[in-house]
Amino acid sequence: MDETLEDARARDRLGREIEVLILVKTTPNPSATYEDTVCVAGLALAPGPLRWVRLYPVPFRHLHKSTRFTKYAVIRTGVAAPRTDPRAESLRVADASRITVVRQVDRWKERCDLVLPVEETTACALNAGTRADPNATSLGIVRPHNVTIDIQPSTGWSPSQQRAIDKWRNQDTLPLNGLAHNAAPPLEHPPLDAWYKYACAEPGCPGRHRQGISDWELTAVQRRARADGVDVEQRVRERFYDVMFRPDRQQRFILGNNARASKRGSFSVLSVFWPPAKDVSDSLNVLF
Repeated sequence: MDETLEDARARDRLGREIEVLILVKTTPNPSATYEDTVCVAGLALAPGPLRWVRLYPVPFRHLHKSTRFTKYAVIRTGVAAPRTDPRAESLRVADASRITVVRQVDRWKERCDLVLPVEETTACALNAGTRADPNATSLGIVRPHNVTIDIQPSTGWSPSQQRAIDKWRNQDTLPLNGLAHNAAPPLEHPPLDAWYKYACAEPGCPGRHRQGISDWELTAVQRRARADGVDVEQRVRERFYDVMFRPDRQQRFILGNNARASKRGSFSVLSVFWPPAKDVSDSLNVLF
């Protein structure tokens, strides 16, 4: 019997294994409970209908190399109901040490075939939803227009984040089924933060969306630029604007909001989906 979206979400929370196409890996953030975690999100492919899911906690730096995954990997993981997060898309990873990488989706055409069937929304609609209900839709894919990028020096970790880093300096284990503490150096905040400014596809959108970029790649680009001894801001601008917004590409933003109930009206750009326009066209011709 086919599952409805409501059935699938209920069964996910009861506990089962699902397969997820990873579309989001945000930069690691300090955590008082898990040392540091990554926001991981994507599309659940099976069982059940295509749907957005957010997976937590994923202390990525502490996973064994066999269970680490990249963006556009399909993973299999056990999930259950989150302990404190009522957002419909959020799920708790039952055992991070048992994540299985099923395959990697390398070709843009296949990525389009998997991603484009999901219903698009708008930044205006997501914002309106969370203003009415903090537990409204918290993940979505939107089509941006008139995009510019704003890059500024970072203010670094907040006092609470720094306290979390200090707390874990001398710990040996993590409270996740005995997952070992990784003796990696403490997290360093990247020197720059970046935001996209754009209009969404909502009729009458005033075009004043300004949303921070949370993609882990933003941090990785800065780290590599410093290692190469080149201008960090220029490298960020090249990757996140010049390359991703070439005329032969079509862009979608994957947006997600803040976990804290009082801040759920604030959405960030978790990832940019930027396939070649030809692959988008070919995929849509088959789908529709």
